[in-house]
Amino acid sequence: MATDDQNEERLVADWLRRAAHQESLEARGRRLPSAGHLWWKAQIIRKLVERDRMAERATRPARWSQWAGLGLACVLMTLFAAWLGYGLFSQLDAETLPRLVVGLFVAGTVLPLVGFAVFWTMWRDV
Repeated sequence: MATDDQNEERLVADWLRRAAHQESLEARGRRLPSAGHLWWKAQIIRKLVERDRMAERATRPARWSQWAGLGLACVLMTLFAAWLGYGLFSQLDAETLPRLVVGLFVAGTVLPLVGFAVFWTMWRDV
């Protein structure tokens, strides 16, 4: 029984030696990059990452102002729709019915679509 285990161990050890020898032969054909080359590559990567961080930091106020503008536009559209609706409903008669229809169309359709278009344009850039 011990001879079978020893025989298996020898076979595995021989296979590992051959594999290691083959790897070392293949590795001799490839040259490792020099330390200077690796340092040069690291400096390029560091500068690219630093440039991306600086660009992100520089555009941060513009992105914040876009979001603030979007919020202000939503508030103003809501106030405008409420004012328009109040003005139209308080003077409802046969002459103002077309104004009411136009006002409801603008407040209920056009303004939300404009707001959605602005929001979508900003969201796409993020």
